[in-house]
Amino acid sequence: MNNQKALSRRELLRHCKDAAIAATAVSWLSTQHIASAFAYTPKQGGEVTGKGKLLSFSQLKALQAIAQTILPATDTPGAGDLDCHGFVDHQLFTCHTEDQQGAVKEILTEIQRISVNQGSSSFELLNEQQRYDLLSGIEAKQGYSDTQRSQFKFLKELVVFGYFTSQVGATQALNYQAVPGGYKGSIPADENTKSWGSLMSY
Repeated sequence: MNNQKALSRRELLRHCKDAAIAATAVSWLSTQHIASAFAYTPKQGGEVTGKGKLLSFSQLKALQAIAQTILPATDTPGAGDLDCHGFVDHQLFTCHTEDQQGAVKEILTEIQRISVNQGSSSFELLNEQQRYDLLSGIEAKQGYSDTQRSQFKFLKELVVFGYFTSQVGATQALNYQAVPGGYKGSIPADENTKSWGSLMSY
């Protein structure tokens, strides 16, 4: 991997870190979602071995590749490595409405359709650049509808939520201070400073 691609991945990770902060304010997040998140036990290595509670085997395989594209491995494992696809399946099944479940299924189907049409292959078999370009196109609405962009945004929120509530996300991708030393309204920070997480469950 060249330095430019490695840098762009780290830049993406920083943006997703900011998205994780915003995720605490998304309209669908509740105490039920948080409790369900910490009740989930991820599969080691993120391997897809069968169908999920809601999603089929092929949908989970595609979702694993999507999650890894959203949050790729850098100095920490990527979202696909941490079974965020299994987490999304679990959360959709236990916490979300049929409309929300349907939205994720629809965008997964659309991503697979586009992958076959443009790359002659399912999403998980595309190369990294093809995956990135496809998902970036959905976000930028380059030939895609507002509905598809909204569906993908919701899916991405679930992936990011899963990543930053995982042990790696909470203990390695985020900072943690066991006993904060009082309130400090202003502390030194730059674009590389980690956000803060909780080791409550770890």
